[in-house]
Amino acid sequence: MRVKNLCWSVLTFMVVALMGMSFASCGSDDDDDVKKEEVSAIVGTWQGTKNKMAETLIFNSDGTCSEESVLEVGSYQLKNRQTGTYIEKDDKIIITFDKFEEWDPTKGKWYDVEKDKETVEMTYSKTDNKITDSDSVTYTKK
Repeated sequence: MRVKNLCWSVLTFMVVALMGMSFASCGSDDDDDVKKEEVSAIVGTWQGTKNKMAETLIFNSDGTCSEESVLEVGSYQLKNRQTGTYIEKDDKIIITFDKFEEWDPTKGKWYDVEKDKETVEMTYSKTDNKITDSDSVTYTKK
């Protein structure tokens, strides 16, 4: 009789444990989906103009970004590029640029420029789908 009770106890425990593991693996992933939607709204290429300088912002899904500025002076183009990371907080985008480069058209390549890290805060309007920086430059998604 004792062996029979022990078998039933072990069997009951195994069934309950199996059911518990089944329910535990059925968690909701809704939070991840919302986060991906928020990130995907900003990811992409944005263009704006500041004092006759064309500016392009590129936000990548991995949290990295770059900004390229091009100023045309006659037939000559002055180009600058900076790269870094970004985070989103509410309607703000906080960018930290940590690499700066200038284009040398005579050699056809980018050169590093020594510069301290630069943090920029921008405002993102989801309703207008526009980004505005602290210099009032407005970027639209392309």
